[in-house]
Amino acid sequence: MSTKLEKLLENSRRNFDAWNNRDADTIVATYAENGTYTHPALPEPLVGGQAVAEWAKTVWTVLPEFKLDLVSLDATENGIVVNEWVYSGTDTGPHRDGTPPTERAVKCPGVSISQFDGDKIRWHRVYLDRLDEQLQYDNVELKLTQHVELAP
Repeated sequence: MSTKLEKLLENSRRNFDAWNNRDADTIVATYAENGTYTHPALPEPLVGGQAVAEWAKTVWTVLPEFKLDLVSLDATENGIVVNEWVYSGTDTGPHRDGTPPTERAVKCPGVSISQFDGDKIRWHRVYLDRLDEQLQYDNVELKLTQHVELAP
């Protein structure tokens, strides 16, 4: 493995570990000045490490037992890093919007893709199955549907 790839993996792992260690300062330090963070629970990307750290603090408040388990980690020569992980935690709140905590545990797999510029994150995108997540939190009511037969 090249030194460049090793450095990318090291930098990505530093950001990953900061989430588990509740280290907001390291999260801030891993992002480029205008680096972005996209997550399906957010209406728009966050800009800058400080905004990402504030989001992390919200996650840690709602899910005090929040934990990321790394499944796999890979990097490309052009600065892209892919993390496969599973997050877990129990929703004990409090929520900023006043929504009561569900008191339910969740374990949800996901993938993050990051573009690095040197040792800083230019953009970071999180992908996870929000329906599965919300079903585990019991936030979604599924309705039985009938199969509709289409005419030939």
